[in-house]
Amino acid sequence: MPRVLALLCLILLCAAAATPIAGPPGWTGFTPGGTGTVAAFRWPEPDGSFRHTLGVTVTTTASTLDEFIDRNTKLLQGAEYYRVEANAKTQACGQPAWHLAYSHPGLTEATKDFTVFTEQIVTVRRGRLVIATYIHTSRDPPRADAENWIGRVCGLN
Repeated sequence: MPRVLALLCLILLCAAAATPIAGPPGWTGFTPGGTGTVAAFRWPEPDGSFRHTLGVTVTTTASTLDEFIDRNTKLLQGAEYYRVEANAKTQACGQPAWHLAYSHPGLTEATKDFTVFTEQIVTVRRGRLVIATYIHTSRDPPRADAENWIGRVCGLN
């Protein structure tokens, strides 16, 4: 019986790790970190670095899109180093969504000489927040495929 339970747990873990979301062509998937992250991709640079990342997080931290927008707008407005670049309600996958873009100085040794840009599209599907995120540094211009991708993450049921 313990072997059956161990095998069942392994199958469930593998199924949970599988992502129903494909990244843009040419992007490399990697094991996501963070609670609720269901997909993560990075663009491989010729020098081996990854200066562009994409991710999708699913969470239930707010009951409505408006609640999430209100709470996170207040957080960003009160944050000393963050600069909001875009903040607007929009549509994504035929659903109401929030488009948020903000920047801040790099906070790690690897990014201390750069500005880090984060762009997100947030929707609510089946009572869960779906947050598609694109992060890149000021070292490189934004990638159109990444910006388009975050607005088209519709594969979650």
